Amino acid sequence: QDNYESFKNIALSQVDNLAYSSSGSFNDPDMLIVGMYGKGNVGFGGCNDTEYRSHFALWCMFGVPLMMGGDMRNMSDASRQLLLNKELIAINQDEECRNPVAFVKNSHRNDGARLILFRHLSNHEFALGYFNLTDHDDPGRSFDGGFSLGEIGIPYGCNYGLELTDIFTGENLGVKRDEFAPAIEAHGCRVYRCKLVKAD
Repeated sequence: QDNYESFKNIALSQVDNLAYSSSGSFNDPDMLIVGMYGKGNVGFGGCNDTEYRSHFALWCMFGVPLMMGGDMRNMSDASRQLLLNKELIAINQDEECRNPVAFVKNSHRNDGARLILFRHLSNHEFALGYFNLTDHDDPGRSFDGGFSLGEIGIPYGCNYGLELTDIFTGENLGVKRDEFAPAIEAHGCRVYRCKLVKAD
């Protein structure tokens, strides 16, 4: 259905299924609802642009089929640009077809979860996605629930870090070591393409 709760629940239901996805064997969590805005045969409520961005980014990080449900003839510029985001599509279509590793950080408010997806890509690169699936903005500059790079195999205090490039803005954030936890608005996300580099 074209509403936030529907795609959020589908996304969380996929976490335990990610290990079954690989080259020639792809999970199918249903079509994309991006750009429907409550119209069409599944238009029960609709989503806003922030929610559609999280929806599309989740499906791309999962490496699942991208089947559009919206009508391109009546789509907003924001939805059209999102569906044509080459960086997200490249993550989805990466030739190694490796499934992401998921980290679910439950909120202390018990109103949802914060999901982190880390995916190996070809050319010795990675994709790292943060998804705030709760109804509350993160406080300050912290992804509420905590996350350290040690959880993806980069030990605390070592001389290596991840050089991050924002998928949506193209901004290079430099090298992050030990911990990186951006604040994210409710229902929002951040996605980065990463390289493992030696830190100064």
